[in-house]
Amino acid sequence: MVEKKEKSGKKHSSSKQMRYDAAQLYHAIIDAVQDPVHIVDAELRFVFGNAAMRKWLKRLGHKKGARGESLFDLCPFLGEAQRHEYAYVLQNAKPFFSEDRIFYNGQALAAETQKIPLCDANGNVTHVVTVIHDISERVFASEQIQRLNAELERKVQERTRSLEEEIAARQTVEEQLRRQQRFAEALASAAADLNSTLDLETLLDRILDNIARVVPHDAADVMLIENGTAHVVRARGYEQRGVLEGVLALRFDVSQTNNLASMKEHKQPVVIPDVNVYPGWVYDPASSWIRSYASAPIVINEEVVGFLNVSSAQTGFFTPDDAARLKAFADHAGLAIKNARLYTAARREEERFNSLFNQTSVCIADTSGRFVQVSQHFCALVGYTQEELRQMTFQQLTHPDDLETDLSNVRRMERGEIDNFIIEKRYLHKNGSHVWVNINIYAVRDAQGYIKQTVGVAQDITQRKQMEAALRQGEQRFRSLFEQGAVGIVDRQGYFTEASRDLCRLLGYTLEELRSLTFQQLTHPDDLEKDLELTRRAYNGEIESFVIEKRFIRKDGGVVWVSMYVSPLRGEDGEVQGDLGVLHDITDRKRAEEALRQSEELFRSLFELSPFGASLTDLSGYYLRVNPAYCNMLGYSEQELLGLHYQAVSYPDEQEIETNRRLREQLLRGEINAFEMEKRFVHKDGRVLNAILRLTVARDANGAPLYMVGQIIDITERKRIEAEMIAAQKMTGLGTLAAGIAHELNTPLQIVTAASEILLQKLEEGKLEEDKLRRSLNNIHQSAWRMAETIRSLRVYTRSVEEAYVPHDLNAIVQDTLLLIEHQLKTWSNVAVETRLAQDMPPIRCERNKISQALINLLTNARDAMPEGGRIVITTDYDPQQQRFMLQVSDSGVGIPPEVQKRIFDPFYTTKGVGKGTGLGLSIVMGTVQAHGGEIQLESAPNAGATFTIYLPENPPDSGASPAKDPFAGTFDG
Repeated sequence: MVEKKEKSGKKHSSSKQMRYDAAQLYHAIIDAVQDPVHIVDAELRFVFGNAAMRKWLKRLGHKKGARGESLFDLCPFLGEAQRHEYAYVLQNAKPFFSEDRIFYNGQALAAETQKIPLCDANGNVTHVVTVIHDISERVFASEQIQRLNAELERKVQERTRSLEEEIAARQTVEEQLRRQQRFAEALASAAADLNSTLDLETLLDRILDNIARVVPHDAADVMLIENGTAHVVRARGYEQRGVLEGVLALRFDVSQTNNLASMKEHKQPVVIPDVNVYPGWVYDPASSWIRSYASAPIVINEEVVGFLNVSSAQTGFFTPDDAARLKAFADHAGLAIKNARLYTAARREEERFNSLFNQTSVCIADTSGRFVQVSQHFCALVGYTQEELRQMTFQQLTHPDDLETDLSNVRRMERGEIDNFIIEKRYLHKNGSHVWVNINIYAVRDAQGYIKQTVGVAQDITQRKQMEAALRQGEQRFRSLFEQGAVGIVDRQGYFTEASRDLCRLLGYTLEELRSLTFQQLTHPDDLEKDLELTRRAYNGEIESFVIEKRFIRKDGGVVWVSMYVSPLRGEDGEVQGDLGVLHDITDRKRAEEALRQSEELFRSLFELSPFGASLTDLSGYYLRVNPAYCNMLGYSEQELLGLHYQAVSYPDEQEIETNRRLREQLLRGEINAFEMEKRFVHKDGRVLNAILRLTVARDANGAPLYMVGQIIDITERKRIEAEMIAAQKMTGLGTLAAGIAHELNTPLQIVTAASEILLQKLEEGKLEEDKLRRSLNNIHQSAWRMAETIRSLRVYTRSVEEAYVPHDLNAIVQDTLLLIEHQLKTWSNVAVETRLAQDMPPIRCERNKISQALINLLTNARDAMPEGGRIVITTDYDPQQQRFMLQVSDSGVGIPPEVQKRIFDPFYTTKGVGKGTGLGLSIVMGTVQAHGGEIQLESAPNAGATFTIYLPENPPDSGASPAKDPFAGTFDG
């Protein structure tokens, strides 16, 4: 029993040891697990925790052992959810898996929890093993990623919305920019068109031509302001409604018209969407159809000078953007109007200056004193012409006694002490006398202040000096001088105190009648203000005297123009007592000026009403003016032609263009006064217009060319008729040609046929003799050569055989040709051939053989015209200006009757007997000359010989042709 008990005790001890060892192993394994693991009993008391769990508990503040403690006391952050999970495991003996979120002491943890039941042998749960796997990093990272994704999604959506808004805004801006660019391009093009003319009338039309490119509208007009009243000067679109005349008659008081007054005050455009509700809208039958309106002020130098108006029959048609564009266009229009007005004013001022310059004694000299420009009055003053004075100096013209005073003042101007001076001096007249002048000398300086020129305005005071001398010599002599001209004296109030007989006769009054009148009463009202102003200045001592052109009213009511010199008369105390006036009747000159003006008006009328096309172009060939006939001929309007070059409407023919250019240059150089040529123009619809162009040049007083005056006459119909006549003549010539060919070939062909038949007959009869055979073959051979020669002449006539156009010496061609036919010349009895060849001629591009053949034909023709003998002269020459050669053949023969001369160049036309010529010689000559672009002339009279003159250009038109072999070249040997 004891032994058995010992065995049993050992066995029990061994089993306990094994459980202990197993527990130790189990604990070691669990301690090795990195995740926190703990065991609780059925009462949820802490039984065991591995190293990771113990470490975790220490972090939670449990530094002492936790065994036997309630799990929920150890981990107060565990809640009811965890109690239910443990209850589930204890009741069901099944593991429970969960993800828990733990918050403790401000810390947040995420964990995967596995609750595993431990059961006894009866299956009752005794313990629960809990494994906590910390997934905080993964969970929080995932949550962070989700948050980041959500934030990214939000930002993407926000950025997408932002980009969409930016794209929409950019598209809006781009569309605005495109509209602005299109508007800027249209505005720039319109501005360029406006600035391309300085004629105000043309400019107003162009404003209306271009306004539609800026603002669409139904009608537009331009208003200009004069004395506070705006009136329409141009209108477009109203004519379709039949109210154009009514619009052009409209007048508006700017201050009383709301829309116009607003623009004048603020210089800003106005838009009226509905004129029916606009206060102060002025209703007029011509504008009753208007429903909306926009307008912009035309501003020049900060002053509103007019308005640019557009109208529509639709309400609300115009927008503020339209008004802004209209304002931009109106600014360009204002600038263009300003330039046109300045140009017009400058032209008027230039004309006024030229008129004043030529009506005043003015001279301009360089720094050496040499005259560079003088007026006609100055020339008349000293008796020299303008050309003569330009070769002289003012020192040569000045009286020696006055020269030093004059030069002293000039030196003061050179030193900069004065800019001008007035001096009375004497000029030496060409006739030996001297002329007293009162001359005001001005200095014209450059940017550095140096004198470039001096300008002198002279007043002839010779008469005044003479009168002063006469006054000093006594009243009698003064009276004698007084009565020598139209002279009058008035007192300070203007009453005549003295008047010469000439003045009384000039005005139609007696001296007694004049003494009851003032010069103010007799002065034309339009001239009185200027006369009184000059008189006032003379009385105040501002000027010593003055010259005025004015009108007096005669007693009979007529008007007389005078040039009057007026000088104040002063007493011994220096006070003005009255005026002395010396008058010159210039009525005839004024009438001549008026006649000239009327003549210019007549020229303008003739130009416009001429049935022929007339044009003015500048020296480069650009149209300045065209008349209606010119426009009708070419199908263009005047506006379309102005500014175009004449070549733009010319047919593109190089020869015509070159001829036109060469003649224009000769015209400008003065080598010819005018020229006339046939020229082709291109109608606007593409048709070719044949015309005769006559061109002259208008020159100024010095002979310098100003512009070209052209006249064209339409000869298209005439050319068509001529072409039909030429065609008819060609058919006639073709008949003559056919008859000639038939005649020239029929006779030798009959000989060939007859001789051949005889040979065949003799051959069949066996009677063929050698001498008869030879004669028959000889006849056949000669007839065949005659037919071949006729065919060769025809081919030469039709130019079927061509040679190369290469440079040749024309004299060498003549000499070689004479050498070639030297043996024939020797057979020409009593015929002498003489040459007169020009030296140093340039080479001519030609077909040498053709020229040689033409010369042979002319020589043969000349020989036949001298049956009794005579002299033939061959002459050559070269014209460098026209760049052409001359080849001339003259004979002393019987001459050519006029009726023969008309047909002498026709093919197969001959006056020789049968068998003595083909009638192709001179036709071949004509064909050769025409092929070289030349011409041939004939001068002859019965019994006076004949002269054929050929003119050939230096470079023929088809000089690039390559040589072609003549298929008939060689010998005819059967």
